[in-house]
Amino acid sequence: MFISANRKAQTDGDTGANEARRIQQRESEVKIAWRTYVFHNDANPTAEQLATATGYPTHYITFVCGNIGYQLS
Repeated sequence: MFISANRKAQTDGDTGANEARRIQQRESEVKIAWRTYVFHNDANPTAEQLATATGYPTHYITFVCGNIGYQLS
């Protein structure tokens, strides 16, 4: 029997709200890492430095920082 992706998500309890929370959590981790770096080093970090700190790919770091206005070196 075929089950649609939406039905499976509803059955498993994995809804859009859960994904939204996961996205917010990932963005929050990037923000915290950026602010921590700037506080300790008095300079903007590079995407590679934040990627190392958070474990996320550099293109995701660049995307998040660009969206919220955080400057990268």
